[in-house]
This record gives sequence, structure tokens and C-alpha cells, in this order.
Amino acid sequence: MHEWLPGERADGALEDPARAAVELARFIRALRRVDTTGAHPRPTGARGAPLAELDEGVRRAVADLGDRIDGRATLRSWEESLSAPAWSGKEVWVHGDLLPGNLLVVDGRLSAVIDFGGLNVGDPACDLQPAWHLFAAEGRRRFRGEVGTDDASWLRGRGWALAQAVIAMPYYWDTNPGIVRQSRHALREVLADGATAPVLRRAEPHEADALTALTRRSKAHWGYPPDVLDRWRSLLTVTAESIRDDHVVVAERDGVLLGYYGLRGEAPEGELADLFLDPPVIGTGLGRTLFEHAVASARERGFRSLTWELDPNAEPFYRHLGAERIGGREVAPGRVLPIMRVALAGS
Repeated sequence: MHEWLPGERADGALEDPARAAVELARFIRALRRVDTTGAHPRPTGARGAPLAELDEGVRRAVADLGDRIDGRATLRSWEESLSAPAWSGKEVWVHGDLLPGNLLVVDGRLSAVIDFGGLNVGDPACDLQPAWHLFAAEGRRRFRGEVGTDDASWLRGRGWALAQAVIAMPYYWDTNPGIVRQSRHALREVLADGATAPVLRRAEPHEADALTALTRRSKAHWGYPPDVLDRWRSLLTVTAESIRDDHVVVAERDGVLLGYYGLRGEAPEGELADLFLDPPVIGTGLGRTLFEHAVASARERGFRSLTWELDPNAEPFYRHLGAERIGGREVAPGRVLPIMRVALAGS
């Protein structure tokens, strides 16, 4: 037994994710070949178990999380994994917890797998979790090809990643922000994986309540407590009147609202009134898509520039997209809202 191994967590430390996908797949294939004779009995719901044994826990966690996640999209993905054919082959050894914190990296390369506390014999799909916890789309495809898996196993693996993420979040919400952050990332990857491209369309007045709830979830993503969000209720409320009066565009996938933006003002100067994303799709590129759509819509309306006030947490995102900070407004002692602007070339 080694009490200490050198290295750092795998998330953000890999120099070559494609090489890491190959090396991690090689470890998983080797583990599966180990003789299972004399293996300990697997407890109900333990790593490698049929997904059905986790169903009650997943649904309870989704309910506990409330509007902190997109519960409807999460359950839809979960049910898709549940419907995949069960594993009918030989049960194999699974590590069961191949998350970034259990994968060590030295000099940019995977160096060790640690924490075998979840080791069991069961469905090999359980060890596909790093596809969503560790890799982005290209690395995920490479990992799948290297580890070798069919469509049903891939769906079950995705279900394992989802289950581990949503069950961990309410348990660690107030005690371990690192695990919560990793779990939210994995859930975003799960929900984005294989999803159809979102449709962008004008909002309807009857969607005001749904957009208000989305706005609150999006604001809560930055760690604002419920009492603060309650004080900001009027600022976070979308009304049917504002949808009718402003140019409000929503992003929708399979009937689920994912985000929206709003434009207002008279040419030549426009205002980006809102741009909010549901937390599960933050980091998937949808924010850029909405912003670029807003810029194109502003040009069509004859605007020469867009100006807006924003949450300080969002400033790096807009700077990355080419906006510049032109000022700020103090709204409370120590809290200044940046004011940003983007010039619309070609207007």
C-alpha cells in the first residue's frame, strides 16, 4: 500500500487529452481482464449495479436540488439511460469512481489511478464515467473508440455519470464546493452530449414565468443565497409586457427553454437587456450562440452599438467575445455593476 503518490488532479492538468483517453482506456481494458473468481458480493446500488437500483436515489436528488438544475432535462436523460438494454455479458471488475480527483497527472500525463474503495464486479459501463467527467466532445469520442463499447453500454455509462453527479450535489452542496463544481460540470456534459441543436425563436408572452424561473436559476449559479435573490425579485422577473415590447429570443431544445436574450432601445443605440442561461448549459457554447444572434439581430434593427449593465461574474465572458468595459455603477457598498459596450461593425 502506498500512502502517497505524486501528482495533481486530472481536470485542467492534461497536456494532451487524446493521449489521456488512450491511456485511461488501456487501464480500463486491463482491469476488465482481471480474474473475478472469489470477488466479494456487490451490495445493492453499488458501483457496477444495474441502473434501476439507483433510480429512487436519482429522483430524490433531482427533487432535492429543485431549481438549481434543469430537473426536467436531467430526468429525461436519466430515463433514456434506464431504457437501455441491461448488461447481459460477463460481469467484470470496475473501479467505479474514475473521476478527476482519482486520476493523478505528472508533467501533463496520467500517472496513477487511486481510491479503489468502490471496486466491485459488475456492468463495465460504470467505468465509462470519465467520458463526461474528464473529457470534452473530441476526447470523449476518442475515449469511446479506445475503450470499445456498444450504444447500450454508452447510454448506461452516461446514466452512471448523471447519477453520481446529481446524488453528490445535494449531499455536498454546503460542505464541498469542489465536488459540487465537478458534479455540475459532469451534468452539463451529460445533458449536452448527443443533444440536438437548440432552436432560437421569439419568446411568447405566456413564457414569462418560465423565463423568470430560469433567470433566478442562472443568477443562483454564481452563489448568491436565496435571501439575496428574493431581494432582487423585481430585477429578475420577466413579464409578459417586456416580452411583447422588447425583442426577446429564447433558445429551446425538445420543448425545454435553455436560455434567452432581450434587446431594447431605438436606433442607433441599443441595449442588451438580458442574456441568461440555465446552469446545466453554461459552458456548452450556447452563451456565445445567443450573444452572436443578439448582435446579428441588433444590426438588423439598425443599431450601431450595444451597451449593457451586467453581473460582475459575467464580465470575463463578454470580454472574451470582444466587448469592452466603459464604466460601472455602484448599486451597494462594494458592489459595482460593470457597463460594457460592443460596436457593431457593418451597421
